[in-house]
Amino acid sequence: MLCALDFGRDSEAAAIRAADLAERSRAKLHLVHVDPVPRTSITSAPGGPLNQAFAHRLAVAVDTALGAPGAFDVLGPTVHVVHGQAASDAVVRLADEVGADLLVVGTHAVRGLSRAFAGSTAAETIRRSAVPVLVVPEACDRAPGPSGPVLAAVDFSELSAPTLAHSAALATSYGAAVQLVHVLDGPADAPLDFGGLLTLGDIQEGPGDDARARTGRALRQLASGSEIDAEAVHVATGYAGVAIVRLAEERQAGAIVLGTHGRTGWDRVRPGSVAEWVLRHAPCPVLVIPASLVATPPVR
Repeated sequence: MLCALDFGRDSEAAAIRAADLAERSRAKLHLVHVDPVPRTSITSAPGGPLNQAFAHRLAVAVDTALGAPGAFDVLGPTVHVVHGQAASDAVVRLADEVGADLLVVGTHAVRGLSRAFAGSTAAETIRRSAVPVLVVPEACDRAPGPSGPVLAAVDFSELSAPTLAHSAALATSYGAAVQLVHVLDGPADAPLDFGGLLTLGDIQEGPGDDARARTGRALRQLASGSEIDAEAVHVATGYAGVAIVRLAEERQAGAIVLGTHGRTGWDRVRPGSVAEWVLRHAPCPVLVIPASLVATPPVR
């Protein structure tokens, strides 16, 4: 697991969530700080001379964020300091080098995702990452748990399977339930297209069925096929981004999981996309699943 830190308040929330998840999943934690200013000696190797100087600062930041003196030493993370590179370049490259299965990044309410789609580190990292990215809002104290379900946004594209698999893995780590949501766009009697994973012929239609009922049945069937014991399924209408965020607030979700980057999915992370709206307005961490993970099982 690789967590990017910049010593801001947004990094504190990311550090807390990364440390907690690393402990729960017994994952090796890597912390990276990227300084765009070139130095004579550029290193990203653990234990390098520049890393030692930053390690103490990182230790203080992590201890403060977790509220426990010595927490940094207990976690024993590997520290990476990269100079003279764009932050997104360094984070994506380092994730590949260390074999990270998950990236964790923080976002700031003002200077983070509110302008993320003008080229911020968070947005670029999400666009380019080949592994899931957990986006943690600044000062966010929500996490999955018995009272905070994992809300999986399903669009019936080929990304639905990895979305459900990673939702289940995240929920298992926290002892949380999984709830599914699909948002219908258009009139309730519009033809339904389940992206080739399901067709209306696969779903028995009963008297008086409408789009919401049939979609709810499709969600339950998809969950059953993925061996997920979904606590609840939700079918909403309207703009998907608004509906997903509203439901996350209503259900007190501990995390939202959605796929992106694909030809379908919840659009690319770009201005005006569903993913952009969710990332900007989500009241909880958002786990973004890239298209590269189609048919790839989650790492537990």
